[in-house]
Amino acid sequence: MSTEHMKAILQCVEAGEWLASGDGDDMWLKFHDAFEGGVWSLYHARALDAFNGSLDAAKALHEALLPDYTRSVDATVPEWGVTVSLHKGGFPQFEGDLEDEARAWLVAILKALIAKGDADG
Repeated sequence: MSTEHMKAILQCVEAGEWLASGDGDDMWLKFHDAFEGGVWSLYHARALDAFNGSLDAAKALHEALLPDYTRSVDATVPEWGVTVSLHKGGFPQFEGDLEDEARAWLVAILKALIAKGDADG
């Protein structure tokens, strides 16, 4: 997994821009390069759905890529948005803070994948 491309995807998601350059294939290419296996298009589809608010897609992506992490949600101050945290061993390790829960979950997943890739590589 390419952390360089994963970081570019994270930056776009946090900015709320699925297409970084306005090129319709731009994010497809980033996912293709980030996931060098044959399942990259499945991850792209799930991430796109999570970006657009699907909690089911965020959950499927999480279960496929980070099955050993658990998730918690903090929305105690709704006007500040939602914090989704991923835990491994009981402590929050990766967080996404956005107004949309599915997109915040996607951010946390991407951060975990980047850290995992950095540690592996």
